[in-house]
Amino acid sequence: MTLSSISDADEAEIESYQRALIEPAAMLFGLQKLYGDKVCKQTRAAYGRMNDAHMLIMGVLSAALHRTHGKIVPITPTSEERESLFAGFVIGIPLCERAIEEGRYIQALILIRQEMEILAQLISIRTGQKKKNAPRILQLSKNQLDACMMNFLAPRMYRIMTSLEPAPK
Repeated sequence: MTLSSISDADEAEIESYQRALIEPAAMLFGLQKLYGDKVCKQTRAAYGRMNDAHMLIMGVLSAALHRTHGKIVPITPTSEERESLFAGFVIGIPLCERAIEEGRYIQALILIRQEMEILAQLISIRTGQKKKNAPRILQLSKNQLDACMMNFLAPRMYRIMTSLEPAPK
């Protein structure tokens, strides 16, 4: 069915559904924004010196990106894969940060796990140990996991996510 084939009766029914659902949807989004902003302010205030560490880590990442920006290098199958994984990782950083800052911890856990799996893939490509299946974060060494988590400054979430610590009750 195309939009042009919608009958007047169907269009009126659709409009009645829209009117009935717009206000509750707007209320839900408004509440999420209001309380997310409040939690974000509290989170940022609690970070303290971790903000400095985070800025340092992001500076190192940025310096690495700028160092390679514009260089022409031969394309290899692993370089294409590595670059797309790295781009996905960089794009995911602000999403993880925002989820943590707004107190959306379940979403943050999922996003952090995804970021860590990207790092696991990058590590396996670099070490030449890439297998057919994507590496899982639990296959990484403790040092590699610690290095991954430095980007997110969320050690408690990391322990919960990897089942090294039971979830809070």
